[in-house]
Amino acid sequence: MATALNFEALLARPALAELRDYCAFDDDGQRRVPGSILLDPAAFALELQRCAARDRQAGVRVVGDASIDNDAARVSPAMMRAYASEWSIYLAGTLLYLVAVPALLVNAVPDLSLANLSFVPQGYPKSVRLARELKPVTADPADPAERYGVLLGEVFPALVTALQRTSGIAADILWVNLATRIDTVFVALAGHLPSHAQAALAQRDALLCAPLALDGVSPNPYRQAFRFQHDVHPLAPEPLRVRRNCCLRYAFDDHYKYCTTCPLLRKLPMVERDAHFERLAAYERDHDHDHGHDHDHRHDSRHE
Repeated sequence: MATALNFEALLARPALAELRDYCAFDDDGQRRVPGSILLDPAAFALELQRCAARDRQAGVRVVGDASIDNDAARVSPAMMRAYASEWSIYLAGTLLYLVAVPALLVNAVPDLSLANLSFVPQGYPKSVRLARELKPVTADPADPAERYGVLLGEVFPALVTALQRTSGIAADILWVNLATRIDTVFVALAGHLPSHAQAALAQRDALLCAPLALDGVSPNPYRQAFRFQHDVHPLAPEPLRVRRNCCLRYAFDDHYKYCTTCPLLRKLPMVERDAHFERLAAYERDHDHDHGHDHDHRHDSRHE
């Protein structure tokens, strides 16, 4: 039991090797910022601008010249909103994997509270530092509050507020971003951990479908994130499950301009829809996992 409650020991399992890139338990010399920065609007605004500029300079996101201010150190307001949207998706995916995997495997979770969390601000947040200790939780997957209450009730609301204040992005886009990450992470884990697939999907449904939030009082902000559209394209599922709103990814001028659940696809000219779904079909032929757009979480390479 002692080994099972040590996160570093759990991640020594070969099947979980990829998760080791998502976290650190000791000081690895990298600059990190505390999770509490989400509660400091001025400090977080500066950090997000630095992240965006660093990613742009590294070519992680290619944008048109019209989207960039003359000041090379700053990103335009429109592009910052799109970047903030992607930023939320990366951090949410990282944190969800780090809490869902031990919750499913050993009925225990790490402390991901803002006070205990820190992350590497090298562009998109892909790695966090946390304590080795895992806290035991109830084995009942139908009661997710003990497992996911801190993440969904403390960290994610702070993330939404911080990004909305900093970039001007609509909070509803961010809530849907978080809901889609909940969906894709648990679906990916159901495929990656087949013996826990039923529990993974049950926990996803408990988080996304309940009318109330995990506090049992507030409306569930992750509910009803998806809609269905018909006759989108011959290569698309019928009906196609899409987001309630757009994540703004179309602002980035790179290969996958639209995600697989983009509500804008039906409005595109057919030639653009052809190109989109043909690219996705080619990707599916060449990869063993599904794709929403290029995301560095290798357990599931889509974020939508």
